[in-house]
Amino acid sequence: MPTYIYKCEKCLHLFEAFHTYKERLQDCPECEEKNVLKKQLNTPVQLIHKPPQKKQKPGEVVKEEIRKNKEEIQKQSKEYREGKK
Repeated sequence: MPTYIYKCEKCLHLFEAFHTYKERLQDCPECEEKNVLKKQLNTPVQLIHKPPQKKQKPGEVVKEEIRKNKEEIQKQSKEYREGKK
């Protein structure tokens, strides 16, 4: 069963309760007021959309990384040579 966090709007008492999705608590166990509980978010919600990636063969992935590294080395070499002059 899921855990829910409730907060009393009257006395601000905060507590956890285990129950089914359809069940909902309304009466505060601390101050015993009726219909004063509000369900709180107990887990952060994060929706991430990742576009589908094209499938690559393992060799293609390695070749792509080598190409990127070579470009970076060439760029840094050029910057180094220009800075030396």
